[in-house]
Amino acid sequence: MRSSSAFAALHAVALQAATASAFTSTSIMRRGAPATASTTAVATTTSSSLRLTKGDTVSFAKYEGLGNDFILIDDRDKSSPSLTPDQSERLCDRNFGIGGDGVIFALKPDAIAAEAEVDGEGGYDFTMRIYNSDGSEPEMCGNGIRCFAAFLRDLGADASSYKINTLAGPIIPVMND
Repeated sequence: MRSSSAFAALHAVALQAATASAFTSTSIMRRGAPATASTTAVATTTSSSLRLTKGDTVSFAKYEGLGNDFILIDDRDKSSPSLTPDQSERLCDRNFGIGGDGVIFALKPDAIAAEAEVDGEGGYDFTMRIYNSDGSEPEMCGNGIRCFAAFLRDLGADASSYKINTLAGPIIPVMND
């Protein structure tokens, strides 16, 4: 992964680094079953795996954008989030979970969205879904879309912009060099 540069969704904003020290070799408890998280800080991200229940592991990264921190999950091979709103709420708990303002899922666009016209061009590249720390699902989040775009770039989807399908409609973040 490479370090993130500033980028703009609607305005130019610098994405700031997330700190990993609080997550290194941490044991996290979930409904009586121990879960482990191991992390390595890489520039602006913290990549980890979290064991939710025995045998289930979810890889995640943690990003911070303008004071909001998010847990990001690469579900680009799925059409719906791999975690429920309740599981996401528990992960966002700052005392007994990873801690965050929300969990953001990078999903493949559904068949209709993939074919839809966006700004006179082809369909969506990705779908973004987000669960807030209280388990609710907002239409979109400005700081979240900033982190989402940087996450996609760090995953190797290196483009100058992305066409993102959100519950609020199309969002097209543009990456700055």
